[in-house]
Amino acid sequence: MKKKLLFVLLLVPICVLLLSACKKKEEKIDVLEYIKTMEEVQTKSEFSSLLEEKGYTKEEIDKAIANSKYNWKELAKNYLIEIADTEDEEIYYSKGSLEDEVKNAGFNDDEVKYAFDNANIEIDYNKNALNIAKGYETESKQEIINVLKEGKFTDSEIDYAITNAKFNYNKHALARISFEEFDLYSKSALMDELKNDLFTSSEIDYAIKNYKANYYDRAVDLAKLVHLTVKKSDIKNYLLNKGFTEKEASINLDWIYQVNYGIYYEMSSNKYNFAVGDLLNIGGEKFYVISSNDSETALFAENSLMIDDKYKDDLDYCTQSISPSSEGYEDPGQIKFADKSYWIDSKEKLLSKYGTSYPAYVYDSNSNAYKYVEKYVSLLNNLELFTSIKGKLISYEELVKVGCKENADGFTYCPYFLRHGGEGNAYYLTGSANYKYGVYYIWQEELREASNISATDKQVNSGSVRPLIVVKTSELKNFYTKYKITGTYR
Repeated sequence: MKKKLLFVLLLVPICVLLLSACKKKEEKIDVLEYIKTMEEVQTKSEFSSLLEEKGYTKEEIDKAIANSKYNWKELAKNYLIEIADTEDEEIYYSKGSLEDEVKNAGFNDDEVKYAFDNANIEIDYNKNALNIAKGYETESKQEIINVLKEGKFTDSEIDYAITNAKFNYNKHALARISFEEFDLYSKSALMDELKNDLFTSSEIDYAIKNYKANYYDRAVDLAKLVHLTVKKSDIKNYLLNKGFTEKEASINLDWIYQVNYGIYYEMSSNKYNFAVGDLLNIGGEKFYVISSNDSETALFAENSLMIDDKYKDDLDYCTQSISPSSEGYEDPGQIKFADKSYWIDSKEKLLSKYGTSYPAYVYDSNSNAYKYVEKYVSLLNNLELFTSIKGKLISYEELVKVGCKENADGFTYCPYFLRHGGEGNAYYLTGSANYKYGVYYIWQEELREASNISATDKQVNSGSVRPLIVVKTSELKNFYTKYKITGTYR
């Protein structure tokens, strides 16, 4: 015991000596000694940054600047000469903006003044102002003046630019509202846009008079665009708030569903009996009939849903998918069915709420797909066509019932209308688990079981989200009957 204690007592001073030596090794070199070893710099800010990276204080840096080998005035002059040479770069400086550039490089007022007094640079600031002005071919006179002022050109240089640009600001105003982004603007909204862009009243009058637009058609087109995001009963007020007149906003909204989108594409039989495989178009969204009885009709979306807002388009809620390079997703538009197998207990037995054996329908709010399906249902409810819409993922039993059959090779092939989940989505998820770690999915034309998921990883498989909605059959028939007749929107 005494030997061990003696060893520890001897070890302590050794450790202290080692720590002391390390501390001395980490101590900073005096800043005046350090700057003798520094690489060459072009600006004072570069010099300061190198010292900051080494942990020197502001006081030490100021000391280094005052005692360095550099003639900061000459360095400022050389820097000015370098940045003023923009002949091949189409950069048009004012004197004020050049001064700012040199100051931003860390040089003080005296050094900046010396640089301009001695650099012997030849810059035509009038010409620079004119070149900048010429780049604004859809802006108002006042906007161009403001741009040049922000660029620190003098009043005389601005006057030269405006005089010699010889712009027709009437045509600027017309060109300004001719961009595609204004294609759905009302007349009032266009006028507000031009006012905000500082065009004069006469220029605005010219632009509106010569701008060829049918504002009635624009109101209809805008209503088509927002018909899923704005409730049908709110669309008129929406259009009025966008500046359309009472007459323009008074659209027969039924026409939107009837003429623009059609009512059906392929009806296999009697108009009052919806058969499996019939393709319906409801408010611009296309669905295949999966089942129908006197009470309910199940409709399967033709395409997969978007995942999050990687692509945002007010019309195409079903047709777009996320970028394949987006972090966290293996393929376009795909998502993990769930973060874990929530349908099994701690002993990996199927929970009784989901059944007693596989296949088991396990889709519910625990699935990652749930929020996307519910969001889609909420958008469809904005059409105000049905009193109730229920959303889900298709089940194994439904797939088999509509014709997914196993062939002699052991592959289970599905009918054409079940074979894809939209462009870019080669496979989509079902709501039925085939075992404790995965759910069935459709890959191209095949119904497949999730497999090759190890007991240690316990990863639930991924796929795109293709929703199934259930509506009342009577309301679907009423919808079909109402919008079948050809009419007009006025």
